[in-house]
Amino acid sequence: MLDKLKRIVNNLYITEFDFPKALPKETISEEVNYEHKELVDDYVAFIENYDGDGLIIIGSLYFISEVKAKVSF
Repeated sequence: MLDKLKRIVNNLYITEFDFPKALPKETISEEVNYEHKELVDDYVAFIENYDGDGLIIIGSLYFISEVKAKVSF
């Protein structure tokens, strides 16, 4: 999936959330070969304060459900 995203995104922001099977963001970052990647500690604040042209949020259904519940779009 990330290979396809490389065609349309400039930066990759990696975060984590509180879920029993969720990987730490550091582990994900180590496995991802992407030139412009950044670790995000507070994804809610990051999303709410993001001022770029667009933001694509991907992840498990559990993560997406949590984002939808915590972030006001």
